[in-house]
Amino acid sequence: MRGDPKLWAIAGRFSALGLEMGLSLAIGFFMGRYADAKLGTKPYLTIAGFVFGIVAAFLAVYRVGRSVQKKLDQDAAKERAERGDPPAA
Repeated sequence: MRGDPKLWAIAGRFSALGLEMGLSLAIGFFMGRYADAKLGTKPYLTIAGFVFGIVAAFLAVYRVGRSVQKKLDQDAAKERAERGDPPAA
């Protein structure tokens, strides 16, 4: 396969993000459902587990976005240094 290795690395991070988001939601939901069945609190812990899964999914999006942005900033700074441009403010 051809292409920029940087873009493939970013694509890999975002594809893993989809899996992490789906697992976060599913684990939160099913753990809440299990706890509801054991404690007889249906549907409150299922809802709480799902909400925790949503929060975990958004945190994953934030973490990956921040990581990718940091990598892009480092690459841009490296390219500026190679060209001899002054550092960005």
